[in-house]
Amino acid sequence: MARPLLTMNKAQVITEYSITFALVLAIVASMTVFVKRVLQARIRDTRNKVTEILQAQYNGPGKVPYEYEPYYTETATQAITSYNENQNLIGGPLGTSGQFVKDFNLIVTPQTNSVQLPPKDAD
Repeated sequence: MARPLLTMNKAQVITEYSITFALVLAIVASMTVFVKRVLQARIRDTRNKVTEILQAQYNGPGKVPYEYEPYYTETATQAITSYNENQNLIGGPLGTSGQFVKDFNLIVTPQTNSVQLPPKDAD
């Protein structure tokens, strides 16, 4: 009688491990909501504190906005391009035509200026 119980015990252990693993996964998945809310709250508190410090330095509230709104930005981009091409014919030993060398040099320098407008000037 003791023999059949030992063989069933191995399958029971695997089942218990799988149920325990599923419970741990469910707990971790449900805790991500709380961790996300804690991180968002800390980021919000840090943003508000930095904004308060900046407002104190600029003598009064309202001069530094609390939030960044990209649709209130005015952006201008300018690309400066310079292109150089050099062609050379390097002479070779006697009786050969030499070697033709062509060098390209392309430089593109983008410059972008972005200014955040107050909401009243957005239109």
